[in-house]
Amino acid sequence: MLTFREIDIIVDLLKNPYRTVDSLASKFGVSERTVRYDLETIGDVLHEQGLVASPYDFSEQIDETTKKAIGAFLEDLSVDEVLLQSKERYLLMKATFILMGKLNLTHFSKKLGVTRVTVKNDYDHLLKELPQLYLDSVLKHKQGFVLMGTEKNIRDAQWKILNGISEETIHNKLLFGSLLDRYMNDLDVKGVSQYLSGIQDKLGCVFSDETYRTIRNYLIVCLLRNKKGAVNDTSASFDSYELEVLKSEKKILENYYGVGISEGDLIETAKRVISGKYIKLTDMSYHYWVEMDKSVYQLIRTFSDLYGVDLTKDKELFEGLSNHIKPILFNIRNNIEISQPVDYDVQSEYPDVYDCTLRALKQSDLLPTERKIDEEVALITIHFAVALNRGILSEKKPKNVLVVCSQGIAVSKLLKQRLEREFSVRVIDTIPLHYLSGFPDKQAVDLVITTIDLQEVKTDLPVLRVNTMLTDEDIRLLEKAGIMKTTKKIELSQLVSTIDSNVEVGNNKELIKALKEKFGSFILDDLISAEKESSSQLPRTHLQIIDEVENWEEAVRAATDPLVKHDYVAESYREKVIESFEKYGYYMFVGNDVAIPHARANEDVYKTGFSILILRKKVAYSKDNDIKVLISFASADNLEHLDTLVDLMDLVKSEAFMQALDEDQTEDELYQLISSEI
Repeated sequence: MLTFREIDIIVDLLKNPYRTVDSLASKFGVSERTVRYDLETIGDVLHEQGLVASPYDFSEQIDETTKKAIGAFLEDLSVDEVLLQSKERYLLMKATFILMGKLNLTHFSKKLGVTRVTVKNDYDHLLKELPQLYLDSVLKHKQGFVLMGTEKNIRDAQWKILNGISEETIHNKLLFGSLLDRYMNDLDVKGVSQYLSGIQDKLGCVFSDETYRTIRNYLIVCLLRNKKGAVNDTSASFDSYELEVLKSEKKILENYYGVGISEGDLIETAKRVISGKYIKLTDMSYHYWVEMDKSVYQLIRTFSDLYGVDLTKDKELFEGLSNHIKPILFNIRNNIEISQPVDYDVQSEYPDVYDCTLRALKQSDLLPTERKIDEEVALITIHFAVALNRGILSEKKPKNVLVVCSQGIAVSKLLKQRLEREFSVRVIDTIPLHYLSGFPDKQAVDLVITTIDLQEVKTDLPVLRVNTMLTDEDIRLLEKAGIMKTTKKIELSQLVSTIDSNVEVGNNKELIKALKEKFGSFILDDLISAEKESSSQLPRTHLQIIDEVENWEEAVRAATDPLVKHDYVAESYREKVIESFEKYGYYMFVGNDVAIPHARANEDVYKTGFSILILRKKVAYSKDNDIKVLISFASADNLEHLDTLVDLMDLVKSEAFMQALDEDQTEDELYQLISSEI
């Protein structure tokens, strides 16, 4: 009989038959002698099954036909045909007890073909682990041991187990397949898939495969618990736009499964939505988290100082870091532990960038030191490395490629930008694996480039597998597929200067827009700061003091009046600010009754500008928040406002500003204070 380690070695060798003994020993954490013994056992078993001609050096006998035959043999194995070691036996017991909620030691020992004493020893070890999950066990007559704990803790534990065992691997199928079938009890997951599709559409995002699986599994736990009559009575207050979207779509689940979905279920699901990773996202609520915008921008500024470059004008870097860091901060705020392992050594690949990233994070106090942040430092390093390495212009018509990656925005962007920087390609999208079958623009795809094992990628499109950190072999495969290397990027300022000196004076803004649309990622836009310096973002007429307003909506209308009146924005922008403040206002407060209502940049923003409204009498926004100061702004590109915003946020928290408010200073006196600080 094979052990699970021997099965894992077979799977590894099917992917790469030329793996060395020392590399296998390193991967599986055993001695080279143990690996040689495992290889002998594997050779004997495969030879007995008629899958290889000789039991010796079987890896040298693997061709495509043999590979398929061995794969089929592994697929047909059952757990009864595998030699369970103590680790697998314990994991199976733990998963069984937590998912099924009870455990009969006698029945379990008979099922595994081991003594009851052996199983009892495993159970005693499990008893020591249960308190870490805030769970307990009691012995009940004719039932055996029964799992005890609050409904929330039971659901959390079941969700963690389900996340660990539901990933489709041969190892999981063999060890946990029968248990999963019993736990799922013929639950049809199509209803969950429809629900997830609906909320992704409404939120304007595409979950990474990891996040999709995380949310799906929690919903499965909720449905199965609710069917048993268990009630999640979480009563903690939680407000978010994501929660409202989940509520609006919950009838999909309730109608499909004929079971109610509680407020507590949706709150816990919303937390997982907000804290997840995304391949694409457009309007998630933490886009409006102004305190975090400030922190991310200051992180970029600190890194720039340490590394000796200016990355504060890099819009892609700011948005990428915002999308990455804000869910992390949400997890920290809500005590959610989610690991994002990195499968390559970023510190070795980018030592200087990693060092500056770590120092910048420490100086910014962005991530708490009591949490393990090694993985986050590595992933944030990737964002900075990508920003530092942007560039390269192609002379040949690029191929349209679709990047399929399961590891979230940072890793997807790293691969996407390296492909666009170094090769003649146009990346038309980056998507997770679960989104591939329904990708709407397949006819435009020349090639799928993926970091996922090819066996998992089911598509009629041509597919090329590469590593996230492209190797020399990957580059050879790309060139073999007709994807060639390119040349260096062009600075937009040099291009515009050259054109301006050779043509009549015209509309410079339209020229810049046309050049960026024409050349896309091959343009390095270094003009942002010049545009900011040439504009007055907070003129005197944009500061108002009024006695009182009837409600917060009237306050927002008054605050945005100067922006509309002086042609910074269209009237439609004001309505979008009111809508976004109603949805996401809890992200727009920065303490001391100061709110910063705003909306995302689009065609109704003409130029970047700010306006400030001060109320002599506070107005209520919610039961927890009042408003005395409103800082409204519009950003032409969601980036060039940040210098001024950071200065204003520091100012309104200062003692000097608070004292000025207490003294009821005039508009002119307050404007003098404000203008001296920004």
